[in-house]
Amino acid sequence: MRFLLTVMTLMGISILFGSFDETVLKIENGLKEKKTLSIQKNEIALLEKEAKTDLEKSIVKMYQGRIFFEKKDYDEAIDLFNDGIDLYENYVENHFWRGKAYLELLKDASFMSKGYYGSKTFDSFEKAVEIDPNHIDARLNLATCYKKAPAIGGGSIPKAKKHYLAAIKINDKIAFAHFMLGEIYEKEDENYKLAKESYEKALKLEPENIKFKEAVARVSK
Repeated sequence: MRFLLTVMTLMGISILFGSFDETVLKIENGLKEKKTLSIQKNEIALLEKEAKTDLEKSIVKMYQGRIFFEKKDYDEAIDLFNDGIDLYENYVENHFWRGKAYLELLKDASFMSKGYYGSKTFDSFEKAVEIDPNHIDARLNLATCYKKAPAIGGGSIPKAKKHYLAAIKINDKIAFAHFMLGEIYEKEDENYKLAKESYEKALKLEPENIKFKEAVARVSK
């Protein structure tokens, strides 16, 4: 589990599983089984009672925030992620999930509010990547924000490319990363050779993806 690895990295020790860790494992296994965190609220309540250290309390805030994220109450979710960050700033998941919550608010924000939410989104994902450079979900979200945002809103194609390449270096089996990098090569750099290579890698990973097939055909003309 990513956050347990983060804990070990930050504290420089091996974790001896106790009741807190066992409850976390139960929650994570529930997520793998497609159980929402709302359904697992009793386990999260138990986790809150078991939390002793600031890091453990920060982990609890992350789960509590994600319950509100599931309910699309992003403002309340952000408040809880911020509480977690206040407790333990270097726990990466609160920064990552806060970025996702701000990104959701950004989608429906008024023109006057887009700058604020955009800045908060970038800051959250940037901090997540700073804390854990191998957090691939944070990398991909940050890269996509840089790719899609206008320059006036913090967008940057060079930064997007940098983070997609970094994500691929961490895990080269993510078709989405290859495809998005291919779009940059094709539409921004006009380097059709590299675009084709990236699209073909994406298609190899997802052979039935129509969008990927069309992209390969487009740059093969």
